[in-house]
Amino acid sequence: MLYEAERHEPLTASAWNEQAARACIDEILGDAINRFSARDLWPSHPLDSFSPDARRNLYIAAAGTIWALCHLSGKPDRLSDFSSVVPRLLEPNRNWILNVKGAGLDLRTAGLLTADTGILLVQAMINGVETVAVQLGSAIDANRDNPVCEFMWGSPGTMLASVWLYEWTGQDVWAERFRRDAGLLWKRFEFVEEADCHLWVQNLYGHHAPHIGAVHGFAGNAFATIRGWHLLSHSEQSCWADRRANSLRRTAR
Repeated sequence: MLYEAERHEPLTASAWNEQAARACIDEILGDAINRFSARDLWPSHPLDSFSPDARRNLYIAAAGTIWALCHLSGKPDRLSDFSSVVPRLLEPNRNWILNVKGAGLDLRTAGLLTADTGILLVQAMINGVETVAVQLGSAIDANRDNPVCEFMWGSPGTMLASVWLYEWTGQDVWAERFRRDAGLLWKRFEFVEEADCHLWVQNLYGHHAPHIGAVHGFAGNAFATIRGWHLLSHSEQSCWADRRANSLRRTAR
C-alpha cells in the first residue's frame, strides 16, 4: 500500500493562498532559527532516529536543517553564520556511523544522506565548492564499491552528488565519476525470480533483499541514473536501454 490515510493529515477544503503559505514557511523558519544552538545544534525527533547521537547529517539532522534554512530563507542576514558550524559536523557524524557499524551493520562514512558527502555538499554551498572539492572527490571515490546499493548510504546517492558538482563547476572530473559509478551500478542490476524482473538487491541492515522505494531501492537508483542520463555516452545509454528491454521481454514471457 502506497498511502495509509490514518498516518497523514487530511486535506483541507481551503483554497490555495500563496501569502498564507509564505507566512507559514516564515513562521517555521523563525522557529528553527531561534532554536539553533552552536553547541547542541537541533535535537533529532525520536521517531526519526534510532540513535540520539544522529544530530549532524543531511537526512535527519543539522546539515539538512542548515540546507533547508539557506534554501528557504531568502533573507541570508536572518541566518546564523554556519560557515564554521558545518565542518564540525563531519567527525562526530563519522563516530556515530562507526558506533552503528560496531553493532553489526556494514555501513560506510561516505554516503550522501547520512554520511560525509551530504555534509560536504552543504559546506560547499556555504563556503564554495573549491573549499571541499578534494574531500568530496575522495568521499565519492570511496563509495563507488559500497556493498549497500541504494540512495541513502550507497553509490547511487554519491552519483547524484557528482551530477550536482558537474553542474555547479562544469568540471569533467565530476561527470567522469558519475559515468564510472553508473557503470558499476549497472553491473549489479540482476534478475530477481520472485519479482520476475530486474532489480537491485540490497545488502543493508543485516538483510539481503530487493527493494523498490526511493531511499533504499529501485526508485532511488533509477532517479540518480535518469538525473545524470545526459552525462552518459550514446553507447552507455544503449547498454542500459538494451538491458531494460531484455528484462521486459523476459518478464512478458
